Amino acid sequence: MASGSVELGNPLQYETFLAIQNGWYHGTVDYTNFTYAEPSSGVWAPANSPQALTFTHVGTAYAHTLNGGLKLTALSPEKLAFAGSGSYNEQAGASWTISGQVNGNKVSYTIRYTGP
Repeated sequence: MASGSVELGNPLQYETFLAIQNGWYHGTVDYTNFTYAEPSSGVWAPANSPQALTFTHVGTAYAHTLNGGLKLTALSPEKLAFAGSGSYNEQAGASWTISGQVNGNKVSYTIRYTGP
């Protein structure tokens, strides 16, 4: 029996495998390429380049920028973690950090303001 997993980078990929040999070969392989999403996979990675983000609170829009250089970590074929930083466009020096996960087709994240 052999089982394991591997994370590959550039492009970001993740694979798990299970192979059992007892007279017959049986096995499974799960694979995801986060950089080049497979059609209908529902799994993707945030773009690793500057991105405009707009948060709306009580009807008022607040323009932000997510910096490039996100750190992406594949956790399984369906899940990856990401971390990075950004800024609030309307106030000089207003910065923040972001950390989160993509799990299938769901995104969760936390933004912590670190600047004034």
